[in-house]
Amino acid sequence: MPGAGDLIRSMRSGGGSAMAAAREFLRMAQAGQVTASEVKEAQSVISSPELRDAFAQVAQEFTALTGGQGQPLRDVKALRPDTSRLTNAAALPERFLSDLTLVRSQLFDPSLSRSEKAERLFEFFEAYAGRFVELNAETPMSEGDLQKTLANFEKAIDRAGFQHLAAGDGRTGTDAARDMLKAKNLEDLKKAKPQSLDAPGWKENAVAEKNQQHIEAQKRVELQADRLVLLNQKLTPAQQAEEAKKKEEEARKKKSRSGVLGGNQLWNVMHLLRGDGELNDVQKRDAMNQLIVAAALIFIFVGIVVGVLVAVN
Repeated sequence: MPGAGDLIRSMRSGGGSAMAAAREFLRMAQAGQVTASEVKEAQSVISSPELRDAFAQVAQEFTALTGGQGQPLRDVKALRPDTSRLTNAAALPERFLSDLTLVRSQLFDPSLSRSEKAERLFEFFEAYAGRFVELNAETPMSEGDLQKTLANFEKAIDRAGFQHLAAGDGRTGTDAARDMLKAKNLEDLKKAKPQSLDAPGWKENAVAEKNQQHIEAQKRVELQADRLVLLNQKLTPAQQAEEAKKKEEEARKKKSRSGVLGGNQLWNVMHLLRGDGELNDVQKRDAMNQLIVAAALIFIFVGIVVGVLVAVN
């Protein structure tokens, strides 16, 4: 049997076997036997200007191969297990629910409309309902065991969301599933299966879901950007030194009294000026200026006092 690569080469050749190769590739893709990159390559072949007309009949099917995740949209039959190997009818409800949980993301691909999702869900359920009907026909269950198993099935289908489905004949999804389980044989089961389905409680189509996914992704990007901004706001060594210098200057000004030194401050300045050079040039110059201002004020005050005393005498 040719592989996906061989089929793509046959499609690219555009010969008489190109359409047959395309249909075989579709079958393999729906069975989950090809990769996302192979699907993308095949789609590029059938959409190429020189081959577009030759593959017009299968173009839509190839477009439907990829879903919202960019992965091949797998056929429901490829997602279901081989139910013929299941021999315990009572265990089927739990098996159906556990298997559905494993393949839910592929079964309900975002690229599908709500009706398509509903139909795929029923097609997945049909395999388990059919096996239940077969086993019960081969070895009929007692009435008690039958009712218990049907009750367990009903719990499972409710957890799967069947109550939100609506069949075209007016039945709810739960009612339709129950009718399938009560069928006497596989022929009756197919008759009980709804021909058309919808899910009024689900979103209309994939657009709303994709928009929501885009919004959430954008929020994650913005959050990451905010984190990067905070990281980039860390100061460089030079900026840290400048910031420390500003803080020292602000602290020095707070200690002063409107730029004029008091008695204790005057003593502290004089002490620092004759110290071990702990102050930098700017600080020394500021301290000297303040000392000169303070000394001038003291001399003016002494002059005023002397003037007053002379006038009194």
